[in-house]
Amino acid sequence: MKIAVFENEYDAAVKTPFQAVSIIYFSNTLQIENFPSSQSFGDLSRIISYDRVFIDIDLSRNSEKDGFDVAKEILKLGYPVSQIIILTGHLGINSKIIEKDLPNLKVVTKPIFLDDLKKAIE
Repeated sequence: MKIAVFENEYDAAVKTPFQAVSIIYFSNTLQIENFPSSQSFGDLSRIISYDRVFIDIDLSRNSEKDGFDVAKEILKLGYPVSQIIILTGHLGINSKIIEKDLPNLKVVTKPIFLDDLKKAIE
């Protein structure tokens, strides 16, 4: 399974849980690629080649788009809502998702718990 992760603090907060879930629950078969900014991915039409997309809402100050904008762009391309997962450490994220006119997206909170991450990937 191929997973795109839009996260500017990948090494500090996200890499270890993703690696652990891959090893423990998916026989180390997850192909995880990190993109620290919206523009580091390049042409978003390529997103269709990924099975899941995890998006940090804040991303980086160096990112042209925040996570909400990235989610909107890939949804416009027809990417399935069920395969987009929001990564955040913010409380009240569900009301922010509604406020930004996004559909009901899955959310995984940071710090990341392995069972929550596994469920989001499945």
